[in-house]
Amino acid sequence: MSNFISSKNKFGCSICLKSLKDPAILSCNHMYCLPCVQNRQPSKCPSCSKSYIPRELEVNAALNGLLKDLAKDNLLRGNSDVRICEVCDKAFASKYCSTCNGYFCDGCLSTIHNNPVMKKHGVVDASTAIIYPACSVHSNKNVEYYCNTCNVLVCCGCSKRS
Repeated sequence: MSNFISSKNKFGCSICLKSLKDPAILSCNHMYCLPCVQNRQPSKCPSCSKSYIPRELEVNAALNGLLKDLAKDNLLRGNSDVRICEVCDKAFASKYCSTCNGYFCDGCLSTIHNNPVMKKHGVVDASTAIIYPACSVHSNKNVEYYCNTCNVLVCCGCSKRS
């Protein structure tokens, strides 16, 4: 079972090259993100070229539930490849805001970041976000520098004290 959970590519979409989001299983049993295969022309499986009918596709609830459970399990184990939205705790997080230091699904991100003040936040794709650990002295700040004297990672506040 551990190989099943830890494999990065088993639950990836070969169209968008990201973790499956709203997974759909085609009649040929290949899995893709529903939005990726619904809008694909021609409507043929990228892996085996078998035709499918886009309007008959729907999110596979069982697989979606399994992926969410795996994502939560991966978070508990410290695996950052798969994230769940920190607001609704249900949807897969597609974005990361470096200002808020949080992962969000598209729906929650648009709701929270709809405020004009938040338009300047550093929002990036969750799969490309680089997260730095919190400073051991200032837990509300992330480390940004390496101190050659102390041989430790430090935040901006610590670097000014040295």
